[in-house]
Amino acid sequence: MVQFRFDQIINHPQQQVFETYRDRLPELVPYLPNLDRIEVLERTDQGAGIVKLKNLWCGNVRIPKAARPFVKEELMSWFDYATWDAHRYSVDWVFELRVFTEAASCSGHNTFEVLDDQRTRYRLTGELLIDLGKMPFVPRVFRPLAPRVEKWLIDGVQPNLESIGAAVGKFLDDMKKKGKR
Repeated sequence: MVQFRFDQIINHPQQQVFETYRDRLPELVPYLPNLDRIEVLERTDQGAGIVKLKNLWCGNVRIPKAARPFVKEELMSWFDYATWDAHRYSVDWVFELRVFTEAASCSGHNTFEVLDDQRTRYRLTGELLIDLGKMPFVPRVFRPLAPRVEKWLIDGVQPNLESIGAAVGKFLDDMKKKGKR
């Protein structure tokens, strides 16, 4: 299991950063180079500032040549189950692969903290566990390589998670230039 934490300062107000991340995630895809699309599949307003979302993320990560025969499109996409709390300016989330759900788990907690009226600290904490032994499509001969493949997957996931804060900031910068919110 790998635990990770990332802090980033976004030069926009807390409310705007929080709502952009929660409500406009599909619009951030052009700012996220390793994604083809994000689809909002379900959105439920629970009341009291709680919103539950189920999103489908479809990645376009470069796959090592040796792994290409074994990696199908379904493995490059995942569901995101998120519970947003507008009063705490936080979100708890769980990513779930579309296939072989028992082979990987990724979950975390993000917060959006006011630094001043124009700056927000975006903090992401989480953990990622990948068990290639539970992926039946991986031939036994490749299983000794599992630690290297797991490291490759982990090294690919963390920068993607970290890039979301930068994408929110760039998106809001562009909206500001265009005179939109």
